[in-house]
Amino acid sequence: MKKRGMYTGILAVLLLCACACTGQSADRPGTVEDVTAPTVATEQLTESVYPEHIENAFAGQEDTPASELSYTGERELTITGYSGKAGIVRIPAEIAGKPVVAIAAEAFAGNTALTALYVPKTVREIAAGALDQCTALRTLKMPRLYGKAEESRYLGYLFGAQDYNDNAKKVPASLEYVILYAETEVDPYAFFDCNDLLCVSLGNEAVRIGKFAFYGCKAMQYCDIGEAVTEIGAYAFSGSALTCLKIPQTVTGIGLGILADCAGLEILEIPFVGDGGDNRYLGYLFGAESYLFTAGYVPTTLKKVVIAEGCRKIDDHAFFECNSIQEVVIPESVTSIGLRAFYGCQRLLSVSIPGACRSLGDDAFFGCLNLKNVEMANGVTEIGMQAFFRCISLERLELPDSVTRVGNSAFYDCRKLGEVVLGNGTYEVGRNAFLGCTAIETVSGGAHVTFAQGNQNITEKMQ
Repeated sequence: MKKRGMYTGILAVLLLCACACTGQSADRPGTVEDVTAPTVATEQLTESVYPEHIENAFAGQEDTPASELSYTGERELTITGYSGKAGIVRIPAEIAGKPVVAIAAEAFAGNTALTALYVPKTVREIAAGALDQCTALRTLKMPRLYGKAEESRYLGYLFGAQDYNDNAKKVPASLEYVILYAETEVDPYAFFDCNDLLCVSLGNEAVRIGKFAFYGCKAMQYCDIGEAVTEIGAYAFSGSALTCLKIPQTVTGIGLGILADCAGLEILEIPFVGDGGDNRYLGYLFGAESYLFTAGYVPTTLKKVVIAEGCRKIDDHAFFECNSIQEVVIPESVTSIGLRAFYGCQRLLSVSIPGACRSLGDDAFFGCLNLKNVEMANGVTEIGMQAFFRCISLERLELPDSVTRVGNSAFYDCRKLGEVVLGNGTYEVGRNAFLGCTAIETVSGGAHVTFAQGNQNITEKMQ
């Protein structure tokens, strides 16, 4: 990304907080690597930096004086020009008691001093080319996108583009921030190839994001999609530079590859894994048409996934071979973790399983080579066959009293496991459940536990 100077005045609050992203190769199960937690900078980017900038844009900025604007109309006004010298223009919602409802073609065309423009909610129409050749414009805040018709609204229209394919040519390279505070639907291809945008906010009224809406926005690091969106179309953010994205709980449908080729993504918050329908695996969001291909699609930069409260189930193969992920936040609402849900997540460092989660499926955490810490809340009842097979970094295990079954080979070859707390439940430990756990030194609890064959290394250590 090219360097940009500090933007003074109102745009100072929109200064980018850069964060470094480093990628790693996706190795197959077999080795343990030194991995660390996600950077604080990206956490701040998600939680405070951009949201604060978006909220404060134009705060305290007074309306541009009517004397500096030219306009026509009797009952409703159309802005036709601007004669002022200020770089920041805030168009008033009304002039002399008459609402401003439109901006004429070429109203600001060729204004190379214009750096920030605010459009009031009263404006229903902006004509094509109204901002043509505004080559210094960096921040644009308006209620929604405008176009020839409701079904063909795209950003370049304001800058003289004939269709969305001309966005890259006509949208000025200076434009970095677009804030749509009353948008209800982002049309397909709306921001297609808007190469220099850094940040877009859709407010809390947008309910749908069309396919390819932000495709190729290769500088865009942050997008606030609001709290009302229900649907995100295929490849919506493909090829963007997003470092973090929060998809709200209101979303019920997600198209294939919405995050394809987002090579810098570090943190992702989602209401469910996959598309919420038949394709319930993380790789689907990155363009993988089967969970088997996930490893080749999820970016190596992705370190943290937060599953939002309300998700009931982590489905079979949900995070299958998501090799880069170090942390997954599982909400209290989850009641089950499916077959091979985290199979081969080699860099996963720890996991906390809530009490509402009754069962862990077979092979659930198979081959999580760097998994050092597993916390199971009281409420977990079933641990499936090979659930933690070859989790070779696991050092301590405490099973809650609620456990009723531990499957065959559940902790097979957890070779660093030194301490096991079996709890006070009544259950059977399956065949070879702890086979290969050669480092076990202390075992406590388990007064009501019975063991199938192949668990001598743990029964011999019981106190």
